[in-house]
Amino acid sequence: FLSDWSDSMNDGDGSKARVTAHSVAAMLEGLNDFSRIVAESSKALGYDVDLDTKTGVIGFGNAAHTLKPLGKDLTTQDRCRVATSVANPLKEGTADFLALDEVSSFYENNPNFDPGHKKIVMVLTDGQSNDVGKLATALARIRKIPNLTVYAIGIQDFNAKKNYAPNGTTIT
Repeated sequence: FLSDWSDSMNDGDGSKARVTAHSVAAMLEGLNDFSRIVAESSKALGYDVDLDTKTGVIGFGNAAHTLKPLGKDLTTQDRCRVATSVANPLKEGTADFLALDEVSSFYENNPNFDPGHKKIVMVLTDGQSNDVGKLATALARIRKIPNLTVYAIGIQDFNAKKNYAPNGTTIT
């Protein structure tokens, strides 16, 4: 998950930041429960299901900040750090492209990390970006990674659609 942690998420009443924090927390918890259920079912059935769910969270303002390292575990410390950080945006700009570049660099430098497995990057943002040109370049770069799909979830703004997927589908 890449979470907008910039000043544009400070919208007076804090609703953008709260919605984003709740969304990230719900998705992390859901994937954690899903992994646990698959592991328990696999053990009960007596065969291994090759489904390895890992999550990570990077917040972005003027820089990319790892809030939860990529991995299977979801600790209480991870939960608290992610929820507190995302709910309290930085007084910074929106260098979303740096978070995308961090993910691209990870997979480019670790080509044998989960080869063949589906990789999903979910960007939660209001869609404002410091530099839409650099964002477009970062999106083109990350989309070259095999088996990786980027989804943008717009928080109270449709700039996410304009900047991430102009031909994409809007669900309201």
